[in-house]
Amino acid sequence: MTAGQKGIPVSARWDPSGLFGSPSPVNMVIGARSLGKTFGIVKRAIRNHIKNGEQFVYLRRTDKEITRMLGVSDFLAPFAEYFPEWEMRIRGRVMEMRQKGTKEKWSTLGVFVPLSAAASYKSSALPKVSIIFFDEFISERGMYWPDEVDSLIGFWETVDRRNDRTIIYMAANAADVVNPYFAEWDLTLPTKGKTKTYPHNDSSITIQYADDAEFRKYASRTNIGRFTAGTNYARYAQDNEFLADTEALIGTKTSASLFRCELGFNRKNYGIWYDMQEGNWYINGQIPKDDGRESYALLRRDLKPNTILLERASPVLKTLKRGIQQGYVLFDTVARRESFLKSMGLLGMR
Repeated sequence: MTAGQKGIPVSARWDPSGLFGSPSPVNMVIGARSLGKTFGIVKRAIRNHIKNGEQFVYLRRTDKEITRMLGVSDFLAPFAEYFPEWEMRIRGRVMEMRQKGTKEKWSTLGVFVPLSAAASYKSSALPKVSIIFFDEFISERGMYWPDEVDSLIGFWETVDRRNDRTIIYMAANAADVVNPYFAEWDLTLPTKGKTKTYPHNDSSITIQYADDAEFRKYASRTNIGRFTAGTNYARYAQDNEFLADTEALIGTKTSASLFRCELGFNRKNYGIWYDMQEGNWYINGQIPKDDGRESYALLRRDLKPNTILLERASPVLKTLKRGIQQGYVLFDTVARRESFLKSMGLLGMR
């Protein structure tokens, strides 16, 4: 995504102040296309550099994404009017600044880094990084690197060296609630237009589901807005709706439900519950400790002590598949539903 905001009224742009006031070391903003997510975060990084000499990393998933972005736009051009006393330039993958009318040495504002090459990054290259900004962290094509979440955490450690000076900001369009980050960190979306902080181990993650009525009004009146009115594209790009975000097969586990087993697949563990009175199955993240019930894994890499490797033709999977088809298997969140259904699809059972 480019950082430009030309033509969009100031009143219709994303206000990042709520996210920057977060207490969390990892922060996400999810919002409509062209809402100004990239612009707002990079603008803050520039201010930090001017005030304190701080630097930032602009992170994308692949080198090709960075090359394509830099090839079609001047990434720093939209900020010139906001910092008129400064000149900015990009040399290779390095962003630089200096005050106008001086012959001062150019200072390093930040660098462009692909996550695919983050393992080879040397922390000594940017000793003052205060922001890692991972843009477009939700892939619109559903394509992610193996162990991508661990790669991001490893890169964070490389940059920060456990000095607690570097904060992660992540931005994305409302492409897919099923993504490695929501799955790995067991996240759900807050209410649209709200910001919510979720506990995570001994820390926290803050998510803002950005929504702006002024932006939606503005976007609906543009040529693209009128052309795509009423389509799925408009729901996603303009109204900031996840296309998979429906309430089908969503339900809260009843108090009469009994825990039946734990099911592990692709590093995610699901609690399987059954309500004998209603005849409904519930799948969520609640797994009682030391319950004594069976624990199953669908892949060898998910095996752990006292876990049984489950065959695809097992009665457990057949029961769940039939229940999903007939509507009596319910999930606690859309993300868990989509993750589980995608897992079933990989097994050829959906």
